[in-house]
Amino acid sequence: MPAAPLHVPPLAFARFASDKLTPRKDVVATTKLLIGLLLVLLGYTIAILVVGWKINLGTAIGLAILLPISGWATLRVLDRLRLVRRGFGVLFRRLAFRREVLALRREREQLVANVVATVSAVKPAEVEAMFPADHPDRAKVDGFEDQEVEFELDFVHEESGRIAVTDEDYKIVDKPRARAHKPSKRAASQAQ
Repeated sequence: MPAAPLHVPPLAFARFASDKLTPRKDVVATTKLLIGLLLVLLGYTIAILVVGWKINLGTAIGLAILLPISGWATLRVLDRLRLVRRGFGVLFRRLAFRREVLALRREREQLVANVVATVSAVKPAEVEAMFPADHPDRAKVDGFEDQEVEFELDFVHEESGRIAVTDEDYKIVDKPRARAHKPSKRAASQAQ
């Protein structure tokens, strides 16, 4: 990248000046391309003429071959820098997202605790908890973390209290998998 000082300023100028020099907003990219191309070609011409006048014609011809190659290399390096910058942007967003997820988990735990406290406060005394501390299945319920569980549904006729019969009173069309998820151990202990 020995000729990067010859290539970077025109490219930077084209990027920032194109908005000001564009006649219409739908041709900004074309304006950037033309500004960059013309300024780089002008720079090439000036550099080749100065080298041909100050040094010699052979060096000027060599420079005429070297400058476009160096320009191509500069564009490749700038493209790689853009990709690296994009990669760092993704990394920083991901780290910020991780912090956001942790904050949302803490907020969810607080909301679960609030819901358990509210339900416990308004629950009538005669209504028993589904799995109180002395329930035989309490250990199984406490063992759930985040896993698939099997389940069976029983439907009861409201009028007669009779258990509904499959394929007679109702039909099972789909039996999706169920997941047991314990939001937090603190919320589970508060539910007791």
